[in-house]
Amino acid sequence: LSPEMARGESGLSEGEATSLLEARGKDLAAIAAAADLLRRVVAGHGVSYAVVRNINYTNVCYFRCQFCAFSKGKLSEALRGQPYNLPHEEIQRRVREAWERGATEVCLQGGIHPDYTGQTYLDILRAVKEAAPHTHVHAFSPLEVQQGASTLGISVRDFLTQLKEAGLGSLP
Repeated sequence: LSPEMARGESGLSEGEATSLLEARGKDLAAIAAAADLLRRVVAGHGVSYAVVRNINYTNVCYFRCQFCAFSKGKLSEALRGQPYNLPHEEIQRRVREAWERGATEVCLQGGIHPDYTGQTYLDILRAVKEAAPHTHVHAFSPLEVQQGASTLGISVRDFLTQLKEAGLGSLP
């Protein structure tokens, strides 16, 4: 790779990208060393991490996208366990437990529940922030955001604003 590529000043061709992904042995070690050098130049020697708790608030989902294990429609009720929909009190218990164990972030994940509205997502956020106000909340897929906006009859932009005001810190 050229120094320009390593600094992100020029892109990789498909062949160059394939070569990187197929590297083994000494070539892979050289790539790792170059990446580590770039990391040190850009970020220094400091290393940090976040303690995160994933909370799956429902596994009910009417999409059949095969991306995750949440699909729990009428034809798949016994597949991968029974359907569930966590009450706010249980979500809050898990958030408090995470905070007490040192978590600084919760990641909320769920299926696209046919009964959820935008208000449902806002209420979940408020329950999380009530349980641990300083916890960063990373939540809601694009499909959940779209569903929330459409059920409230507002734009995605307006719904994202409401989610942020309710405590959303970032989206997946």
